[in-house]
Amino acid sequence: MAFQFPSNPTLNQTYTYNSITWTYNGRGWSRSTFGTSSPVITVTPANVSDQANTSTGYFSIPKGSTAERPGTPSTGMVRYNSTLNIVEQYNGTTWAAVGGEPPVITPASVSDQVNTSTGYFDLPMGTTAQRPASPANGYTRVNTTTSALEMYYAGTWATIKSVGISSATGGTVTTSGNFNIHTFTSSGNFTVSQAGASFDILMVAGGGGGGGSTGGGGGAGGLIYTTGVTLTESTYALVVGAGGAAGPNQGAAGDGSNSTGFSLIAVGGGKGAFSNPSTFGLAGNGGSGGGAQMYEGRGNVTPGLGTSGQGNNGGAGFNGAVNGTAGGGGGAGVAGSAGTAAGGTGNGGNGLSIDITGTATYYAGGGGAGSGGVVGTGGLGGGGAGWNGSYGLPGTVNTGGGGGGGWNYSGGSGGGAGGSGIIIVRYRYQ
Repeated sequence: MAFQFPSNPTLNQTYTYNSITWTYNGRGWSRSTFGTSSPVITVTPANVSDQANTSTGYFSIPKGSTAERPGTPSTGMVRYNSTLNIVEQYNGTTWAAVGGEPPVITPASVSDQVNTSTGYFDLPMGTTAQRPASPANGYTRVNTTTSALEMYYAGTWATIKSVGISSATGGTVTTSGNFNIHTFTSSGNFTVSQAGASFDILMVAGGGGGGGSTGGGGGAGGLIYTTGVTLTESTYALVVGAGGAAGPNQGAAGDGSNSTGFSLIAVGGGKGAFSNPSTFGLAGNGGSGGGAQMYEGRGNVTPGLGTSGQGNNGGAGFNGAVNGTAGGGGGAGVAGSAGTAAGGTGNGGNGLSIDITGTATYYAGGGGAGSGGVVGTGGLGGGGAGWNGSYGLPGTVNTGGGGGGGWNYSGGSGGGAGGSGIIIVRYRYQ
């Protein structure tokens, strides 16, 4: 008998053939029961895992946005993330990309996002010549030509922060190569607005005055030269020391004044000794010591002492000379020389040659001693010469040179004033 459904069936009408029941659903017949020859299939993991799939079509997996991820995911879950455009899996800790095409980076995916990294963010870098040909506002990069972090805005590249260079104001500014040099010949403020590079500092105190009446030379001002100094973005008050007063005929000279700043103190030079018929004045200690003095057995042969690391001792007087003899003032580089017999007079010690300005220059020379015989010469670095017919010469201003000693008291000769100090700061600005 051929298989044939009833004609004109009604809704939910059933029909049984070969122990299989069919039901009419209003549009067609559907199978309601299965015979013993056609058992119900039970789906288990083994039914779908470790099985070869010969289909050439596709396998559809769940998809949704980041916000639609499962609330309680389990390790091994796989889905397509429509926000990031990636296939992702839950690895037990977080959702991670499975592979395939890389995610599409959009402004929204990198902007207005909290970055909890404790590492770094790498910026593009290159020379000025390698800047983008058609930049847009907001482009940011490191310029290796100018050592600066720069940003393009309103038609130009502007420096945001220079790297490895500094910027400051104060004093008289000159340039040598890639360095700015700030020179202070009087007291003032040095203001650092950017401290990207280290600083080199030369500080010289005021020189001591030369003694009057066969006087010893004034000691040079103390000299400090230090390089690679780290400064903060701040204002630093700098004091440039004045030179010591000249010793009048038969009177005492003055010590030089200290120069200070950056927590440094350059000590003022010591005064030169002096004598008159009834008394004498000792040489002063200082950055460099003043020269001693002896006259017909009166006075003291002991010179002034210098400060370690800043200067040297003055020269000694000569005991027993008939004519007055005195020592030269100490310099930053060399001690003053001693007076000798028969009116020989000490010379000022040389200072030090420093090239902080781009030109090697001597600073802090000692003053020469005064004499009725041979005149003491001033040391290189502004030391004043002694004199045998008039006043001792002053130390050169802004060198810290010591003043020269005066001649015999009966001739009315005083010493020279010490030279004022100086402070110079250098740093890389480009």
